[in-house]
Amino acid sequence: MNRNSYDILKVPGRRWIEYILFWMISIWFLSSYFSMGDQIQRIDLIYTLLFHISIWFGVTVNSFVLIPRFLANRKNLTYIVLFVLLLEACIRLNQFTFNWLSDILFPDYFFISYYERVDLFYFMIAYLGITSLIQFSRSWFRESDDRRRLAQIKQEKTRHELQALRSQVQPHFLFNSLNTIYGFIRRQSPRAEEAVLKLSELLRYTIRQSEREKVPLEEEIGYLSDYIGLQKMRLNQPDKVHFTISGDVDNVMIIPLLLIVFVENGFKYADLESGDPLAISLTVEDNVIQFTMKNRIANDITAGDPEEQGNGTGIQNARKRLELHYPDRYRLDIRTDKELNTYNLELIIETEKS
Repeated sequence: MNRNSYDILKVPGRRWIEYILFWMISIWFLSSYFSMGDQIQRIDLIYTLLFHISIWFGVTVNSFVLIPRFLANRKNLTYIVLFVLLLEACIRLNQFTFNWLSDILFPDYFFISYYERVDLFYFMIAYLGITSLIQFSRSWFRESDDRRRLAQIKQEKTRHELQALRSQVQPHFLFNSLNTIYGFIRRQSPRAEEAVLKLSELLRYTIRQSEREKVPLEEEIGYLSDYIGLQKMRLNQPDKVHFTISGDVDNVMIIPLLLIVFVENGFKYADLESGDPLAISLTVEDNVIQFTMKNRIANDITAGDPEEQGNGTGIQNARKRLELHYPDRYRLDIRTDKELNTYNLELIIETEKS
């Protein structure tokens, strides 16, 4: 049932219309059933109305009391006991109606309860069963629509969260890269023009791919390589940055602009003046991506809070995106050794082929 059809059910008064329509059909059906001739006579209609007193009583109590208060609250045994008692009450009410009440309401007619208890039992079971199924189906459609709307709300919430997270990635990357180019310009380095061209390519990729849910891993690797190349341009010893790739990266998909967060973090906090390199590696095996990064932390970081490298805004951003896209299919392990001033990151993602 789509949303429009469900909204119709919620129109004020519609349930009362359905309720009245059901009883009108019921009266017409039983009048035809009780009629002795080809046409429904006045006495047939009166008999049917009297017969409906016990049916109406049973349906009303079952639909508005027993089902919502007991069956809906999983009090099944209590419901069964009360349901059996309700059937007995309906049978007795039917007998009372024709043996006593009919004489008071219609003294000019003579009515008797010529149906046996077993026949009345079948009548009551049929009506209570039909109306219960109607109520269950209405509840099922309502719950199904509620689940669908909750799923849409969750999906919309996830989409907005991802858009917000992506909007955090782009400015962070841009500011870091502009700082590098600014350094070239201040030193009047001839590499400034080359750096601007590299940055334009990186920004083009960022804008083009940020709205996509998944991108080929090989494109993301190319993006990382270009970024690392741009960052190495500002280093005195660029050979201290190692980026290795192994395994079959073809036809593997990944969410865009995820790994760049960790690489940015590495360049921001790594001590590249020491003898230890910034080692970045990416391995793919059986659609499982293993991304690792190792580096020595700069002294100005370790003098403050050595955990900052693993808990900054960028890392928190990445964790949220991983949780949204790869729930229960990723592991992010970040370890900081305060004594050795080292930082180790390992990210494992179970992904899928394109």
